[in-house]
Amino acid sequence: MNRPANESIESPCIGVCALDGLTCLGCGRSVDEIEAWAQASAAERVAILQRIKMGVTR
Repeated sequence: MNRPANESIESPCIGVCALDGLTCLGCGRSVDEIEAWAQASAAERVAILQRIKMGVTR
């Protein structure tokens, strides 16, 4: 059985969950992004990953 497209995009979580304000120091996601990840579409996940890669904070 095929996995939905959003499930094929892995979480950037590295298991170092420490918040600096509203941003995780481990993965670089905001608290809102972490909470939304499980239900996020593939496009939303890609946008989050691109933001992290560019170092843009929320």
